[in-house]
Amino acid sequence: MLFFITGTDNMSLIGITLGFFLEHPIVIVVLLLPCVFVFVLSRVFSGPEPGPNPFEENVAREAKPLVTDQAARDKVIKQGKYHFNLV
Repeated sequence: MLFFITGTDNMSLIGITLGFFLEHPIVIVVLLLPCVFVFVLSRVFSGPEPGPNPFEENVAREAKPLVTDQAARDKVIKQGKYHFNLV
């Protein structure tokens, strides 16, 4: 049976739908039972609750002053493990 929804037929369509579900409650059970089953399975097999937030503590350091002396900067760079002498 096809229903065409017009301005006055909206309430009748809702009434027909509610009447159908009231006359056939097994349809509600068949539709609702898999949803409840999936929800229960997801809660059982979801694993433990998450741990504490690792970003809760602020570990940011203050910025050091900018070093513009090229010799001092080169001294820091040459302390690195993989220094390539490209000169």
